[in-house]
Amino acid sequence: MTTPTVYTIDDDQAVRTALRSLLRTASRATEEYDSGRLFLDAADNDRPGCILADIRMPGMGGLELQQALNKRHSLRPIIFMSAQADVALAVKAMKAGAADFLEKPVDGDLLVNTVTYWLQHALETQQAHRGRMQNLEKMRRLTHREQEIMELLVEGKQNKQIASLLGISCRTVEAHRSKLMKKLGAKSLSEVVRIALDRAPM
Repeated sequence: MTTPTVYTIDDDQAVRTALRSLLRTASRATEEYDSGRLFLDAADNDRPGCILADIRMPGMGGLELQQALNKRHSLRPIIFMSAQADVALAVKAMKAGAADFLEKPVDGDLLVNTVTYWLQHALETQQAHRGRMQNLEKMRRLTHREQEIMELLVEGKQNKQIASLLGISCRTVEAHRSKLMKKLGAKSLSEVVRIALDRAPM
């Protein structure tokens, strides 16, 4: 399993060094970038982790970075660090989807605890996303008729009701049901329902 990473983004080298020391002492994997643009150009978007970024930086600021990440459908939570004068800006960022913000000067224990929480959240989010994508791929293997029957099963319809609605025999419904369960890797109707409800958006 890939180790979740804390991506620290700050134009101040001293801040990056201090954050690296603190996070590595707490056994957290880190990567550092001196600008949001460099992070966007270099970071591997498939790796789980969270972003710890100064909200006010030269060039691309925190809100611009967040907008770029939103366009990429990034699953990584972003935690902003803000000076007292920038708290209103940080609140605006949270309303736009940021996970959290820490007011400078940041307490070390609070920072580590906040990062730990969001790293776990990021890992769980990525695993759930991967599962939904796998379910979507399974759905794509179904024929149109199998998809119809699956949707009716999810609605709670019995085989006889499905046969009547689709104008086919009960035996044909059973044959399609067996095939779709095999394609989905489902051993029970409850698994079919779970997979159908947990799929990624079409």
